[in-house]
Amino acid sequence: MTSTKNTSTSELGLTASVSTRPRRGSETYSLDITQVKIPSGFNTREDFGDIANLADSIESEGIQTPLSAYKEGEFYMVVDGNRRFLAALFLKETRGVEIRIPVQPIRKADESSLKLRILTQNGGKSLTMYEQAKTIGQLVDMCLTEVEIAKRSGLPLSMVYFLKSIWESPVEIREMVRGNLVSGTEVNRLLRENNNDKDVVLSILNTATNNGKVKATRKQTDAVSNKANSIALFKRIRKNAADEPTKNVEMFNFISRLLDGAVSEDEFSEMFF
Repeated sequence: MTSTKNTSTSELGLTASVSTRPRRGSETYSLDITQVKIPSGFNTREDFGDIANLADSIESEGIQTPLSAYKEGEFYMVVDGNRRFLAALFLKETRGVEIRIPVQPIRKADESSLKLRILTQNGGKSLTMYEQAKTIGQLVDMCLTEVEIAKRSGLPLSMVYFLKSIWESPVEIREMVRGNLVSGTEVNRLLRENNNDKDVVLSILNTATNNGKVKATRKQTDAVSNKANSIALFKRIRKNAADEPTKNVEMFNFISRLLDGAVSEDEFSEMFF
């Protein structure tokens, strides 16, 4: 039950509009926007979505879900709720509308715990796969193991490894995921099917995306992979023919039938294996 006892604003570090303090652990403070900040360099989020559209909703209905923030000096530093804060700031700066910011204070913890909170207690727009992978990469850099991340975040260990593999891919591949030119799931599939050879996967994606001009679908990456495999097969067959000249005619006929799609899997296996 919420206490009706007045609490001094100096004690809480809040504005005069806050006159009560609810139970510890469930309190929500109503703050002036000037008392709230986004900590520099902390947030993983890069895609903030349509802030103007969110601002329209907040202008008519207010902020429905409180922000999570820890107290640092005179300010509350946002851990969860960056989009809501930016939308409120947008209203103030572009329309002169000032919105009170509901904040649920949290304990200031070590950075890894705050990063984990981004993954597990995000109350707004979901993180993109790139943003999730970036967060996992940052946690690994903080010397957390994959098992520790999975245990503390509640994510399946397989998902942690999956996101880590995306973040540890060459920067060109990460940028494709970041720019939505290829899904993280497709990158993971290509890595598995190519024995984690990142150079091969990068080559496939460069071709499939036309060097970053179009989005790569599975159909496109499969087509590129099949073409690459066909070229490798042709080179192998040509080498065999060169090593054994007496079989040149046989090889030529076989390649012709192969290109025409007339060679069965059994015949192919018998020929080479």
